[in-house]
Amino acid sequence: MDLNALIGQLGTRLGLPALALDPQTRSCRLVFDSEYPVDIEATDEETFFLHATVCEVQPDAPAAVFSRVLAAGLFGRHTGKASFGFDEQRLELVLFQRLQLPGTDLQGLESELECFVNVLCHWCRLLARGDQPDFAATPAIDPLLATLTIPGAIRG
Repeated sequence: MDLNALIGQLGTRLGLPALALDPQTRSCRLVFDSEYPVDIEATDEETFFLHATVCEVQPDAPAAVFSRVLAAGLFGRHTGKASFGFDEQRLELVLFQRLQLPGTDLQGLESELECFVNVLCHWCRLLARGDQPDFAATPAIDPLLATLTIPGAIRG
């Protein structure tokens, strides 16, 4: 199955029958809870990414911002299967996850997307409040079980 067919199945499941990859960008966007856009983007015939902007980062942002997200991402302990990156052109902190199309079915995509959205919502809210997470006291995210549950996500 190709990614466009899988996206079509996801669209049908979500009540968005016209959901498809844009032929030029090879991507599509889903918005969760009217405020969390997540892009699904093909990079080649076998690889695709989930990615989303977590927040804007000002040029004079303190190093503590980057230190926090790097510490959170160490071995995926507080990011599940996703990782943080920094878009230098847009000055945005980005959460992303690489997926392999072979072996990914609709149920697998839904599960990965649900976990990704839960992690995204968690970090958007945490960083918007300016909280300083205590990683020693915070339980790790189980990337297989998506233990962070955000109401209104795919199965909220």
